[in-house]
Amino acid sequence: MAIVVPEPVARVKRALTVLGAEDTVTVFDSTVPTAAAAATALGCDVAAITNSLVFDLDGAPLLILASGAARVDVRKVAAQLGTGSIRRASPASSWNTPARKSAA
Repeated sequence: MAIVVPEPVARVKRALTVLGAEDTVTVFDSTVPTAAAAATALGCDVAAITNSLVFDLDGAPLLILASGAARVDVRKVAAQLGTGSIRRASPASSWNTPARKSAA
């Protein structure tokens, strides 16, 4: 049975190809909820896995790509960006509402 690639993932894969980058995106046929699970499924070290973490930065999305072996220190990120309000985003984040999506 073929793995169905979700459309957002397919867009990323196409963008990589168009930009001349190697498409190394892997889609699993089962859930891999952690970097450790992904590393096990791929047979590699957890540091080789990239976590994509979405934070709320003063009401706007902030995407941080980090090694699966690393923890993101939001205080350091806030200091680098010159802001004081960074927190883990939730599905209910203001930019993720149906009204906001339809305006985009």
